[in-house]
Amino acid sequence: MRWAVLIAGIVAIILAIQGLAGKRPVAKPHRLANLAFLISADVQLLLGLFSYAGSTLIAQAFSDFGTAMHTPQLRFFAMEHGLTAVLGIAALHIAYARAKRGPDDSARHRTIAIGFSIAMLLFILAIPWPWRALVGRPLWPW
Repeated sequence: MRWAVLIAGIVAIILAIQGLAGKRPVAKPHRLANLAFLISADVQLLLGLFSYAGSTLIAQAFSDFGTAMHTPQLRFFAMEHGLTAVLGIAALHIAYARAKRGPDDSARHRTIAIGFSIAMLLFILAIPWPWRALVGRPLWPW
């Protein structure tokens, strides 16, 4: 699911930047890309919450929280991963809501480009990439 979120986000951000640079109106492709990013991120959040609730790693972290905060892998998954993702979701929803009420198309594109880029940066920071020491996970689930 993370790939759907990342691809939808990249498409939405590119369309917003193109719309801003080309002074284009906010059209159906823009709205669909924005909504695809929003929905895919929300679905990822729900899946993550279910995984978080059933995770033995998280249960281990909360059984001795002090030790978990001194263990990089436990700290990342118990605190950093979820908090950063929730902040990204908040940035995404705020940008989406503000863009819908923007005074003109240029302001809407600018709000989406900035807000969605902030959300995307937070999502990228929250992902346990394979090359991150101690917390890396495979790129593909199989």
